[in-house]
Amino acid sequence: LLGLHVIRGDWVPISELARSTPEEGKASTSSARMGFFWRSAGLLSPYRAASPSKPFSLEVSVCLGAGVIRATFSLRGPTAILSLPAPTTAMRRDELWRHTCFEAFVQHAGGYLEYNLSPSTEWAAYGFTGYRDGMADLDVDAPAIRVTRDEHLLSVQADLALPAGIVPTRIGLSAVIEEGSGRRSYWALRHPPGEATDFHHPDCFALELPPPAAP
Repeated sequence: LLGLHVIRGDWVPISELARSTPEEGKASTSSARMGFFWRSAGLLSPYRAASPSKPFSLEVSVCLGAGVIRATFSLRGPTAILSLPAPTTAMRRDELWRHTCFEAFVQHAGGYLEYNLSPSTEWAAYGFTGYRDGMADLDVDAPAIRVTRDEHLLSVQADLALPAGIVPTRIGLSAVIEEGSGRRSYWALRHPPGEATDFHHPDCFALELPPPAAP
């Protein structure tokens, strides 16, 4: 069923499948061995007014552990048409979202965090006290970014360190995918009304996390 929707470009059914993924809230055996106690997986959908020129699907999985979130983005389709930055030394860099970039937004009681992940292995992390307010560089360790690419798949996985004392409550997942022609598509678990690129909008925090376990 999913394959049919991807081939036809039926992005609305794809989004519906993402919201009803049966894996949500279940931890895999391998994840448990790594110290992750909760896992969810789903599909991002492209904004209708800024969709890719060829059929792509973008799956994401999230594993939650003590002080860390592992996010894995798997973009499937004709990767030869993409514009991808060359691999480089992992370093912090601003404005990665101007090109192909995968993003995670983490809500907590005092605001939210933003992580940007480039296929080049460059990264950025910011903290906000409110909606686009109080932006500051986040003091965290560099994420370990693992990139896999072939003619049909681009996969980016990263372990995102959470600052001490932060308890995540909801997550927003999104991506900017740039093609060689300069065309960009904008993907999210849920798109807010209005501007396609407003991944900071509260409506984008579509994934609810479980409450912390009692001591």
